[in-house]
Amino acid sequence: MPPNPKNVTRVTFSPSTASPRRPVKKIVTRVTFTPPPLSPHIEIIARAVIASPTGEILVCQALKPDGTPNYAYLPGGHVEFGETAATAVARELIEETGRRVRVGQLVMLGEHRFETKKRVHHELNLVFQAQLLGPARSKSTWTVVSLEPDIAFAWLSRAAFARADIRPPDMKSWVLKHWHAVVTGTAAAAPALSLRTAGW
Repeated sequence: MPPNPKNVTRVTFSPSTASPRRPVKKIVTRVTFTPPPLSPHIEIIARAVIASPTGEILVCQALKPDGTPNYAYLPGGHVEFGETAATAVARELIEETGRRVRVGQLVMLGEHRFETKKRVHHELNLVFQAQLLGPARSKSTWTVVSLEPDIAFAWLSRAAFARADIRPPDMKSWVLKHWHAVVTGTAAAAPALSLRTAGW
């Protein structure tokens, strides 16, 4: 008959001192698992190309730890589940700047894969023509201040845009190629996309 578990004394021994008369503390080795850098998640990013009356385009600048500008990109952010890409553009601008925009037509689609120190990214970028809203004939209409500490906003002329580190590079090339159409709001529409809620 097996012994009653309540009456059994459990003792842990180290391999070098395996003696029932000398119990020792259990040695625990912690193993840290580092997942592979490849992520199966595809990110959907909605961005806005916003022009000023003087022919400049608004960009968002990532800031270095010392506060100086690093690379830049068209403003926008991730599309959340259940919202349209156009809605995501408007929401991101409000969250990052407190400013409202009127989102127009989709003008560019881009697919990008790149690596950072943390992981591999796979993005689908949807770029919309958008108009910044604000008081008419007011200088404050074109003042865009970041509400987040790690980014800033700037208006760039075509020459400044060409010199800047705008990412992704093919999006920068597209904007430069279609600069006049973008700043005048006459860029050709990309294939229309809209959220469907019924069937395929």
